[in-house]
Amino acid sequence: GTLVDTSRPRYQLFPGIKELLEKNRKDCLYYVWTARGRASLIRILEDLGIRFYFEELSTPDDAFPKPHVAGLLDLLGDTAKNSICVIGD
Repeated sequence: GTLVDTSRPRYQLFPGIKELLEKNRKDCLYYVWTARGRASLIRILEDLGIRFYFEELSTPDDAFPKPHVAGLLDLLGDTAKNSICVIGD
């Protein structure tokens, strides 16, 4: 799924997303795996006030791009799979 509504001129979080991130913050590690460039992604997450929720970000600037599984595997590393919530666009 996606967190951000990109169909509007100024990006917005979908309703309830910030509350969802906050509610599950203690039980999940949040990652972003996206085809968007790193600088653009960081700017959007910071503008929306949610950058601090994410443990790691993976973009084509960092690893093999989506949908190549290597980028996802690099992002997750040795983290226990049952403790991760991966969010991609």
